[in-house]
Amino acid sequence: MSGPVNSMEPGAPYGWFIYESYVEEGCWNPRTDVTTSKAIEVVGPCGCSDENEAKLKSGEGTEFELYDDDQNLYYKGRLIGDFDGLEPCDDYGTPNAGAVHTKIDGEFV
Repeated sequence: MSGPVNSMEPGAPYGWFIYESYVEEGCWNPRTDVTTSKAIEVVGPCGCSDENEAKLKSGEGTEFELYDDDQNLYYKGRLIGDFDGLEPCDDYGTPNAGAVHTKIDGEFV
């Protein structure tokens, strides 16, 4: 599933990489009511530097999770650079799937 990613000038001060989705088609099995994850690769924002993208894909960065209002997990990823923690949700989670909360280090920000 691809969706909108906010545009920024090249050289954005942060970058994020979403590597796991719980909202892609086929993640929920209605017969068993079990949700499984699906590997995805979404990098943002549009101004994310090549250097930050490479670091994120190699495993660097701060782990985050995006949730909806009912605290259902939607995405997992990593964040790097100068950030407040809300960027992945604002840039991708909310416009793409309705995620509205970010959790970093086990705490909602």
